[in-house]
Amino acid sequence: MAGLLRAFWFAAGCFGFAATPALACSCAPSESAGAQAGRYDFIAVVKVGQSWDLEGEEAGPVMLGASLTLMHVQSVLKGEMSRHVVVKALNPGTPACGISFRQGAEVLLLATGEDGAYTASLCDLPQFPLADFEAALKDDQDEAMGQGPEEP
Repeated sequence: MAGLLRAFWFAAGCFGFAATPALACSCAPSESAGAQAGRYDFIAVVKVGQSWDLEGEEAGPVMLGASLTLMHVQSVLKGEMSRHVVVKALNPGTPACGISFRQGAEVLLLATGEDGAYTASLCDLPQFPLADFEAALKDDQDEAMGQGPEEP
């Protein structure tokens, strides 16, 4: 278990996410990249742009705080084809699994929402490598088109 936690935090650092421990945050593991991908509206490789802190009612529940981050889309695996999206996230260290993104980092973003406005949290970090998501989503597209998965 300790090795899995070390791998998680190492991956989080590599992907450009910054998060502090959240006392009440508990994230369920996924069985596969396909299962994890099924929970999201938008999956893309993005370059993190500028962030803005939200204040007042925009930020959400009292005392939590939140931010908006502009993401420059490099490639879309699932969801709308867009050059830019905005992600709202609660601040790190909150009991609601807050997260922040390091400007300039390239990350695999898993988010919910629509029309260029999405939300993400610490629990939305990818639990599998990019190649696993690409393969899982390609298989889903092939099955939707009646082609079935490719034979090795």
